[in-house]
Amino acid sequence: MSTIVCGSIAYDNIMSFEEKFSEHIIPDKLEMLNVSFLVPGMRQEFGGCAGNIAYNLKKLGSDPLVLGSVGKDFSPYADWMDKNHISRRFISESTDSYTAQAFIITDSIGNQITAFHPGAMENPIRCPISEIEADLAIVSPYSKNIMSKKTIIFEPNPILRKKSEKLNAVDDDLRKLMDDMLETMYAAPGIGLAAVQQIFLFRKTGWALKTQL
Repeated sequence: MSTIVCGSIAYDNIMSFEEKFSEHIIPDKLEMLNVSFLVPGMRQEFGGCAGNIAYNLKKLGSDPLVLGSVGKDFSPYADWMDKNHISRRFISESTDSYTAQAFIITDSIGNQITAFHPGAMENPIRCPISEIEADLAIVSPYSKNIMSKKTIIFEPNPILRKKSEKLNAVDDDLRKLMDDMLETMYAAPGIGLAAVQQIFLFRKTGWALKTQL
C-alpha cells in the first residue's frame, strides 16, 4: 500500500549538557539572558514529521511517498532514505537554503532548550499532491506559511469554468478557508484572486465585492 506523507524533513541535532540549566540562569535577570553551554555529547538524527512517519510506515511494510522541501545539505539525508528504501521522488530540493534543522540541548535533569530553523520548509513544494497516485495520504505539521496557502490553478484548467456550490452558512472552516485564500493572494505574484475564487466567495457567503475588499 502506498501512502503520501506530507510534512517536515529535518535534521535533529541533539546535545547533552551535564549540568543543570538552573545553575546558569538567574531568574530575576531573564531580560538580560546571555548564556553559553558546553555540550560534550552531540549526535545528528534524520527526523522531521514526514521523515519519522515514513520510516515507521516502511518498517510496517507500507510504501511511503514523502512530499516536502529540503535544502542544499540534503545529501546525507538522501543517502539515509535510499538505505532504508524510502522514496524521495516527490521531494523538492533547493540550492539557496538549508534543510530544516532542530537544535536540542538537554540538561542533567531532562530540561530542554530547543531552537528550530525551518530553512527550505519555507519554500513551496513543487509537486502537487493531486499528481501523485497513492492509496492513502497523511498531512503532518509543516511550515505555517506554506500550509495556509492554497494551490493556484491556471488556464486551461476546467475547474475555472465550474459553477461554485451555494452555501448560506458561514462556519469556522469557511472563515479559515477565506483567510488561507487571502494569504495565498498576498503571497502570489499577482493583484487579486482568480475569477472562480471570487465567485466562490460570492456564492458561499453572499458578500458583495465591496465587503471582500
